[in-house]
This record gives sequence, C-alpha cells and structure tokens, in this order.
Amino acid sequence: MTKDARDMSKAFEDFKRELRLEIRGLKEKFDGIGELTKQLQEVLKENRDLRSQNMKLTNKLEELEQFQRSNNVEIKGIPLEGEPVALIKQIGVVIQEEVTDADIDICHRVPTARHNESNIIVRFIRRTKRNAFLSKAKKSKLDAKNFGFQSSSTVYVNEHLTRHGKHLLAATVQKKKELGWKFVWTAGGKVFARKEEGSPALKIFNISDIEKMNEEL
Repeated sequence: MTKDARDMSKAFEDFKRELRLEIRGLKEKFDGIGELTKQLQEVLKENRDLRSQNMKLTNKLEELEQFQRSNNVEIKGIPLEGEPVALIKQIGVVIQEEVTDADIDICHRVPTARHNESNIIVRFIRRTKRNAFLSKAKKSKLDAKNFGFQSSSTVYVNEHLTRHGKHLLAATVQKKKELGWKFVWTAGGKVFARKEEGSPALKIFNISDIEKMNEEL
C-alpha cells in the first residue's frame, strides 16, 4: 500500500471515529431531551391534577358557604331609615306571610355602593319559614312606598348569595341581555338560565358555563 493510500485510510478511520463520537454525543443529547420532555410532561400532569384538586376544593368551599346561607334572604331597595326587624315584619304583612320575633335568628343591614340604601340580611330560624317568605315575596311587586317611604324604588327579596354567586348571577344576566334570553333565576343558591318558555334550564356552575348559552342558540 502506497503512503498516499495509507494516509487516506488513516484519515478515513479518523473521520469514522469522529463521526461515531458525534453520533454518540447527539444520542446523549437526544436522550437528555427525551428525559427533559418526560419530566416536563410529568410536571404538566401534576399541575393539571393540582388545578383540578384546587377547583374541587374551591367548589366545596363555595357550596359550604352557600349552604350556611340557606336560611337567609337579602332585601334590596330599602332606604336607610327604619329598624330592620320591623321592616321584615312589614314585608311579611304585605306578602301575607306573618313574621314574628320567634322566626328571626339574625337581622341586620349591610352597606352597598348606593349611599342612600343598605341591604338587609335576615336569617330565619327555620328554613321552611324562609322558603315561604321568599316564595311569596318573589310573587309580589314590592316598592319602598309599601313600607311608608316616599321613595318608589323597587324592593327585591332574593336568596342570600355568596360573592361568587352574585358575580356569577350578574354575568349570566348580562349574557341573557346580549343573547335575548328570557329567564335567569336562582334556586338553592344556584344560578339557572332558560332561553324561552319550554326550553331546558341551563345550570350555571362557573363563568365558563355561561358560554354554553351561546351553544344553545
């Protein structure tokens, strides 16, 4: 074998050796990327699991908070004047559902954004009494004049929703207006919507459920 042939053979062997090293290095890098990808997938799964668990805990906490309000009603539109318990009794007279001191556990005002009004929260001793009071009040058209005030502002008697529930209700009402739906209401602390008479009721658990109203069109 000539010198040139030997040199060429040696160069070729060196090239093959370097190529093998390069391939080995690339394989190690790809293996490393594969391991990182696997770890990333595990982290993403763990994150999804934690978010799901957090959502479940949040929902349970929300349900518990709403359950604690099961005997409550919230009255809106009453001027600042007047003693709360006396006003609740007056509402009872108007809607023909008598309320006595023995029916009331707690009754107090809570501030609102309107400087001349404050809502009234009343907790009844018995849920059956609360439900009867709420049902009859919902069927009555009440305004402040019913209770001796000069204001003709509408008086609303509603379920006492949590902050989340109120936010959910407001957002659902807004979507109702946008889409021209007919009904939005609450029952048992839950928000419901119905497109029109005879259509199925849509239960709104969270903000994402509101978008389902678009799908019902």
